[in-house]
Amino acid sequence: MKKLPLLLLAFFTAIGSGFAQKPVIKDSLRFYLDTVLTVMSQQSLYKHQVDWQKLRQDLHHQTANAKTVKELKPVFASVFASLNDQHSVIYYKNMQVSILDPMALLPQDEQSKQLTERVMKGEFKLRSEVLDGKYGYILIPQMNMPQDKIPAFAEKVRQKLCELNPGNLDGWIVDLRVNTGGNMYPMATGIGPLVGDGMVGGAMDADNKQTSTWRMINANFAYDDWKPTDLTKNCEVKKKVKVAVLIGPHTASSGETLAVMFKGRQSTRFFGKPSMGLTTSNAWLQLTDDFVLNVSTAYYADRNKKVYKGKIQPDVAVNGSANFENIKADATVKEALKWLKK
Repeated sequence: MKKLPLLLLAFFTAIGSGFAQKPVIKDSLRFYLDTVLTVMSQQSLYKHQVDWQKLRQDLHHQTANAKTVKELKPVFASVFASLNDQHSVIYYKNMQVSILDPMALLPQDEQSKQLTERVMKGEFKLRSEVLDGKYGYILIPQMNMPQDKIPAFAEKVRQKLCELNPGNLDGWIVDLRVNTGGNMYPMATGIGPLVGDGMVGGAMDADNKQTSTWRMINANFAYDDWKPTDLTKNCEVKKKVKVAVLIGPHTASSGETLAVMFKGRQSTRFFGKPSMGLTTSNAWLQLTDDFVLNVSTAYYADRNKKVYKGKIQPDVAVNGSANFENIKADATVKEALKWLKK
């Protein structure tokens, strides 16, 4: 991600090299619109899919009578629609101004709607238990917290893992089916002993260049050179232990990041249904004091540099009903246990 001064310099350079026109809307609004367009044309993962000069001209015409940022909301949405980008967001004065609704990606059957409602209410909590005396089960839901809370939340996930005495277990089920995202760092570090040390993934941009690397260092997650946690409490798992990863339509964003970290790991299989498909790394760009663009800049890639452009597919598709209250009666857990016992 480039620093803001470079982005704004590029913006003013673009204005002076062909996009300068007589203003058709209030200058401050024109600034917001043109800044978004210029930054997206440079940074967006989907930048090669759009004729930016034509789009800019069309949107200037559409916003000729706009007087407030709120009136630009449908125009910003049309930019995201042109890119087919459902993971970028615009904020103005700490309020979400524009996004393509990612909920539109979810199945609309009654069971899925009920699960969506439960997820949105925050019903699912971090939990772990031993199944059949030999297999660990851990459910990791979405996690949202400020940066200074990352170590504490990572410790909670690690505790749930370690309290099952991993060295005595023959296999694991990592349930990400209700993980709609949030902060990836505590989830990744918490589950670190199962993911394993070394390179575990990264991100690739629109030009197939690697923009970030993800590593596990002593079971602590590191994003490039930044390691936000340094948990000293570790618990050993059996070498090459089997891990079944459960995914579904509500596995999204940072939940999908965690899933990709398991891709390419030995003795690992994925069960369930395809994930939501928000497999992009995003850059948080503070364009002004009150205007923020959170833009998709790269696709997730696993430890073998395989890129995931959309939904993560399970190795074993399971269409049966979920049962989070009685997990041993859950259709996907049953299939995972069959494989773990082989």
